[in-house]
Amino acid sequence: YIFYSMDELAYVRVMEEVLPFLPPYEQVVYHRLFFLTQAQGHAQISIRYEDLARQCRLSLSAIRRAIKSLTAKTLLKTSWQPKSATTFVVLITPQAPRPRRSLLRASVYDAFSPEDRELFLTCKRGLNPQRLREIEAEARAWLVERGLEEFIEDKVNELILRETFGPARSRRYDPLFLHLYRSP
Repeated sequence: YIFYSMDELAYVRVMEEVLPFLPPYEQVVYHRLFFLTQAQGHAQISIRYEDLARQCRLSLSAIRRAIKSLTAKTLLKTSWQPKSATTFVVLITPQAPRPRRSLLRASVYDAFSPEDRELFLTCKRGLNPQRLREIEAEARAWLVERGLEEFIEDKVNELILRETFGPARSRRYDPLFLHLYRSP
């Protein structure tokens, strides 16, 4: 067993759960700000964008883009005051896609045979808006009853699949929707 201190554990989390999911320029900025705050035992750091750009060896525009993106990903909190340094609080928010959603997203379409995929997409795109709203309402009601509201797109796709392919042909794709039928 390996035992880590709290500081080491935070660094391991950053290395495993955050940095691999960021583009390189965001990695550099996040890593530098993490070093200047949590790795040094500080809750926050006040630093000018120009100084951060120099320390990261990035352009000022790259720093601005990175900070905007890192803030949107809830990895940074910023407090900006005119004519003074910006205050940064670095957060460790895992950036890995939620496994259930990301695997499902990829597998729904990847699991279809080429002709089934083409048929499904053609039928889905060809639905009139009224019918699509009816399917969405049916899916939402079914999901709310089970506390699974976050899977609306998956349930809509399942209903369209069953309507398009019929029960016999759609049966082979049942495993793609098993998460909708789990016990609460």
